Amino acid sequence: MVKFSKELEAQLIPEWKEAFVNYRQLKKHVKRIKLTRVSNQSQPPQETFGRSVIDSLRFITNKLRNTNNDNVQDIIQVRRKMTEECEEVYETELAQLFSEEDEMQVFFAELDGELNKVNQFYKKKESEFVERGEMLNKQLNILLDLKQVLSDRRRKTPSPKPSNTGIFPQSPSQGSNYSESIGETNDDSSEISEMDEVISTLERNGLNFVNSAMRVKTKKGKPQMAIRIDIPATTPTVVTSMLWEDLVNSPMKPGYGGGFINKRKIQCAEKMIRSAFVELYKGLGLLKTYSSLNMVAFSKILKKFDKVSCQRASANYLKEVKRSHFISSDKVVRLMDEVESIFTTHFANNDRKKAMKFLRPQQPKASHMTTFLVALKHTDAFLMCTTLMTTVFGAMVIHLLLRVADFSPGQVDAIPGILFLCARRWLDDGDVNHLTNMGKYVSAMIAAGARVTYSRQDNHLWFAIVLITSVVATIYQLYWDFVMDWGFFKPNSKNPWLRDDLILKRKNIYYMSILLNVVLRVAWVETIMHFKVGPVQTRLIDFLLASLEVIRRGHWNFYRLENEHLNNVGHFRAVKAVPLPFREIDSDS
Repeated sequence: MVKFSKELEAQLIPEWKEAFVNYRQLKKHVKRIKLTRVSNQSQPPQETFGRSVIDSLRFITNKLRNTNNDNVQDIIQVRRKMTEECEEVYETELAQLFSEEDEMQVFFAELDGELNKVNQFYKKKESEFVERGEMLNKQLNILLDLKQVLSDRRRKTPSPKPSNTGIFPQSPSQGSNYSESIGETNDDSSEISEMDEVISTLERNGLNFVNSAMRVKTKKGKPQMAIRIDIPATTPTVVTSMLWEDLVNSPMKPGYGGGFINKRKIQCAEKMIRSAFVELYKGLGLLKTYSSLNMVAFSKILKKFDKVSCQRASANYLKEVKRSHFISSDKVVRLMDEVESIFTTHFANNDRKKAMKFLRPQQPKASHMTTFLVALKHTDAFLMCTTLMTTVFGAMVIHLLLRVADFSPGQVDAIPGILFLCARRWLDDGDVNHLTNMGKYVSAMIAAGARVTYSRQDNHLWFAIVLITSVVATIYQLYWDFVMDWGFFKPNSKNPWLRDDLILKRKNIYYMSILLNVVLRVAWVETIMHFKVGPVQTRLIDFLLASLEVIRRGHWNFYRLENEHLNNVGHFRAVKAVPLPFREIDSDS
C-alpha cells in the first residue's frame, strides 16, 4: 500500500507545491510527541514528597480524563481571530495539562499555521478565478451581441455574388455557428445609424467607447471609432491591432465574395474566448483537487496524533477544518457548473457530451511497454523509428541529387552551415544563451572539419590546428554540459560541485558521471594519434568510438532531463493565461 505522503506528492500541483499542507513536517512533530511520551513513561516514579504542584495537577487531570471519556474532545480549543488585515486565522489552545505539553503546543501551532496558509491561498485563487469568470462572461456577451448585429446587417444588405474564395468552412469541432460575411453599403447615413446601433448594444455590456459622441467621418466617408480590439498572433511577442471600423465596415477586396476580414477575426476572437473558458474550467478543477487533498492530509495527520497521544482531538479540530473557507465555500463548484452550462450552450450546440470532451479531455491509457528512457506505446515507438529512418534516408537522397546535379563537393559539404539557423531562437526570444549555445555547435563543427582535413593532409600545421580547435571545442562543450545542461558547479550549493536539488540519493554517482563525461568527451584524441593498424582494426576502432559517443549522449541525456525537470517544476504554470480579444483603451492611446 502506497504511503499517503508519496501519494500526496504525486498528485499535488507543482506550481502550488508550497501552498499545500506540509505533511512530512507535521509527521515529524507527531513522532517527537511519541518519543517524548515513551521517554516519560519509561522514567521511574518519583517519591510523593518530590512532586511539584504542577505534577500533582497533571496526575489528577490525567485520572479524570481516563475515567471520563465524555469530555475527551475538550482537550483543545480552536479559536478564530481576525487580524489587522481583516483575515480570519485559527489559534489552538491546550485546555488540559500533559507531560508532552511543549511538543503538543509546537504541533498545534504548526497545524494552525498550515490551516491558515491553505485558507489564505484558497481565498486568493478563488477570487482570481471568480474575477476571471466575470471577465469571460462579459467578453462572451460582447461577442454574442457583435455576431447578432452583424447577422442583422447581413439580412438588411443585398446579398453579394456567391464566391468560395476566402470563405472558411465551419469546423465541426468548434460547435458554434459563426456569422456570415458582411457586405458594405454606400449610404453613409445608414452606416452611421448602424454603428450607433452597434455602439448602443455593446455599451450595455460595459464596453466603453472613447469620444463616441464626437465621431467624425474619414476621407472615405466612414464613421471613425476610437475603440480597438486586440487579437494577439501565435507568438506572444507580436500583437496585431485593428480598429473597430476595420472589423465592422471592412471594405470588400477584389475576388472576395463579402467581408473576408470580418469573418476571420470574429472566428479568431471566438476561439480565444473558448480557449479561455477551457483554461478557467481546468483551473477550477485544480483548485477543487487542492481542497480535497488538503482535507485528506489534515484528517490523516490528526488521526496519527490521536493514535500517538491516546487522545481524540481529531474530531474537535476536524470540525473547524470543515468549517474553514477552503472546505465550506461552494463558489468553485457553482462556477464550474456555470462554465459547463455556458460552454455547452455557446460552444457545443447544446451537446453536453461534446462540451465535456473539451472541458475534460480523457487521459491516455497507461502503457506497459518500456525502454531505457521512458514508457512508450507501440504506436509511439513505431512513429519514432519511422521518423528517424525517413530523416536519414531523405538526407541521403538530397545529398545524391545535389552531386548528380553537378554541385561541387565543397558546396554540398557546406550544407551543415544551415545549422546557423538554431540562432532563430535568439531572434525570437532575445536570450543571449541561445547564441552561446550556437557557438558550442559551431566550435564542434570546426573541430570535426579540421580533423577530417588532417586525416588527408598529415603535416605539423594541420596538427596544430586540430589540437587547438579540438581543445577549445572540448572545454566549451564540457562547460556547457556541466553548468548549463546539468546545472552543476552552483556556487554556495549545499552539495559541493553539484546543485541543491538532486534526484539520486547517492552523490558519488554524480561525481563519477562528471569524470566519465570528461573521458568520453576527449575520445577524439585517438583520431589524431594515427595508430599503425590494419583496415579491419581501423573499422573496429571507428565502430568503438561511435558506440562510445552513443553511450555518452544517453548518459548526458539522463542528467539533462533531470535538470530540466527540476527547473520546469519551478517555472510550471498550472493554468495558461489565455489573452482575450476585447479590451478597453484610454483616450490617450
